[in-house]
Amino acid sequence: MKGFTPFFMYPYTNNGFRLDGWKPNFFCRTTELIKYDRMIEKNYRNENVPFHPAFDVRIHFEPWIGKNYLTCGYQRKRILVLGESHYCSRELAEGGRCYPLCKEEQMDTACVGQTKDVVYEAVYEYSGQPYQQTFLCFERAVAGKVLTQREREDFWESVMFYNYIQFAQSGPRTAPLSEHWAYSEKALKFLLTIYEPDYIIVWGARLYNGLPGWDGKGCKLKLENGDAADYWIYNISGKEIPALKIHHPSAPSGKNWEYWHLVIDKFLNAK
Repeated sequence: MKGFTPFFMYPYTNNGFRLDGWKPNFFCRTTELIKYDRMIEKNYRNENVPFHPAFDVRIHFEPWIGKNYLTCGYQRKRILVLGESHYCSRELAEGGRCYPLCKEEQMDTACVGQTKDVVYEAVYEYSGQPYQQTFLCFERAVAGKVLTQREREDFWESVMFYNYIQFAQSGPRTAPLSEHWAYSEKALKFLLTIYEPDYIIVWGARLYNGLPGWDGKGCKLKLENGDAADYWIYNISGKEIPALKIHHPSAPSGKNWEYWHLVIDKFLNAK
C-alpha cells in the first residue's frame, strides 16, 4: 500500500466515485479501500471527520455532489449552491451530546454526512417539511418552472450543495459565532480549488456579507426592470468564479421564485 493516497484528499460524488488526480478519471471504491481509508484517518484527531492536509482543513459537513456535477453539470455549467449552516437542536439542547456548542471532537459520521442526507431527503423523500420547501423553491427559481419529480432529481444530481459554516447551530436563523465564520474560510477555499465551480449561488445576505473577499471584486447585475443584484468575483487558481447573492429561499422575499428566476437566469448566462 506504499504511496496510496487516502480518499479524503480527493473529491467524491455521493455515489462513491472520486476524481482521481483532479482529472475526470473515475473508479469505484472497494470495501478494502474504504477500510484502509478509515485506518489512515485514525492518525488524526477525530476519525469521523475527513482531514485534508494539503489545505490544513477539516470538512465537518461533506457537500452534496450530484452524480452529474463533475461531467455535464446543469446546462453544461458547474453550479455550487451555498447555504449558511445546519442546525442541530437535539444535540445542542441542555443535556445533549454537544451542549452548548457544536464541537469537532464530538462529531460522528452522522454529522459528516448531514448535508448529503438533508438534500437527499428533500429530493427523494419529500414530505413537505419547511426545510424541504426551501430546496423546492430554489430549484424552481433556477429552472423557471415547477419541476416534475424526475426533473427535480435531474436538477439536484447536476449541482453541488454545501453549507458554509462548519459548526451546527442550535436553531434556525441563529447567527454563527465569529470563530465559526473564520474557521470555515479554509474549507471553502479547499472546495473551490478542488471542485472548480463555474458559478456560486449564495443563499441569503448574511451569508454573502460574511464570506471572505480574497482580493476579489464586487459587481452589479442589472435587470431589465431596473433592479440590480450583487455578485462577487473570486479568482481561484487563475479561474474567475462569480458568486451571486439571492434572498434566502425560505424567506418571504426569497419565495418569489418567478422573480429570482429572472435574476439567476441572467447571472448564469452573463458570461
